[in-house]
Amino acid sequence: MLRKEEFKKEVTVINLRFEYVGYEGEEQYAVWSELTAEEMEQKYKDELHTYRPYIYLTKEQGEVIKDSNRNDKKHNYRNSKSQDIYECNENDIRWTEGQCISGDLLTDILKKEDDDTFIKAMETLNPIQRKRVKMYIFDGLSYTEISRLEGASVQAIRKSIILALKKILKILENRV
Repeated sequence: MLRKEEFKKEVTVINLRFEYVGYEGEEQYAVWSELTAEEMEQKYKDELHTYRPYIYLTKEQGEVIKDSNRNDKKHNYRNSKSQDIYECNENDIRWTEGQCISGDLLTDILKKEDDDTFIKAMETLNPIQRKRVKMYIFDGLSYTEISRLEGASVQAIRKSIILALKKILKILENRV
């Protein structure tokens, strides 16, 4: 029992197939330690047998994986705490600052794509907003998907698109 505890304390093991979905390599595990590969193999030959074949990582490589996992957890936690309470299933209804933009309204906007007024309304947007609105309406991407593509926060993307849609809708409403 003491040997297993010592192994767990000195050696970190990760299941590559669990950690990296879609991984299909021959090795199922990666191991790292402050020990060299040879020292680890000598000291824990029996314990390592369970994980063969495995990939040996240096302590530095293992620390990078740990840091990445820790950052992913922090990001996911922050993201869960700052989710837009109005964001919902992209196929149902989209919300903008408490105002609902239904699929019907988005369909109306799409129908106006060839309309000169709609084109002029789109041209009034700055290039970033225009790009985001195109991704949101025409490509059907969510705020989250656009934020990942651009490396911006979901809140920044949401605010930019909301302001752009309000501007477009105001122009389109004034035309009628």
